[in-house]
Amino acid sequence: MAIYALSDFHLYLSMKDKPMDIFGNEWDNHMEKLRLGCQSLKESDVLLIPGDISWAMYLDEAFEDLKFIEEIPCKKIISKGNHDYWWTSHKKLKEYLDKCGFATISFLHNNFFAYGDIALCGNKGYFYTGLENTHDRQLYERELIRMELSLKEAELLGYKRKVFQTHYPPSVDGINPDARISEILKKYGVEKCVYGHIHGRTQKNHFEGNFEGIEYIFVSCEYLGFKPKLVLKQQEEELWTEEKK
Repeated sequence: MAIYALSDFHLYLSMKDKPMDIFGNEWDNHMEKLRLGCQSLKESDVLLIPGDISWAMYLDEAFEDLKFIEEIPCKKIISKGNHDYWWTSHKKLKEYLDKCGFATISFLHNNFFAYGDIALCGNKGYFYTGLENTHDRQLYERELIRMELSLKEAELLGYKRKVFQTHYPPSVDGINPDARISEILKKYGVEKCVYGHIHGRTQKNHFEGNFEGIEYIFVSCEYLGFKPKLVLKQQEEELWTEEKK
């Protein structure tokens, strides 16, 4: 049993005019690469997918892409990315999963999930450079609130071990994590923080490694060769539990 992570699937089964190979040869036939890369996952594993799931504009348009994810042989926890325009309320997302019979997908949306003694928390995140931009600052502050909501719920229910997933990099400069993000993660004892979002040449600026006791892991799919990254192993007797909110 193990926790893996892989982000930025950018699926386009319902959007035939959005092939990703325009962003580089590594994206040629990338959905088949994803399918093969995830084949080794087991039913008892959990795959964290921090955002940019589908190019669909509306939830119904995302059906084929979510079906693709449903067929990956493990539990999947999805959080929102900046291109997930189909994302809607938590209630509607859950109802859609039930309607489609997608039993192995769960959505992180101001909540958390438990995997044994580990809380799986997350948010979308946002870049903020500190410049005078009211809109960017508002989005950044909102995501800090959502980050703390997810972590606080886990803490209140007694979970001491935590893994956090976020779409946007927790570091703007690629050198050190954002101070306020790092402060929240440390406050709630997060062990690992996985993230994606960065593509192409900008990937060289990503931050990865241990900083003040938290391991930051970059999991954008083309960076990893479309294969999930092992985040944490669990003991066999530790079982998946239901959503906590």
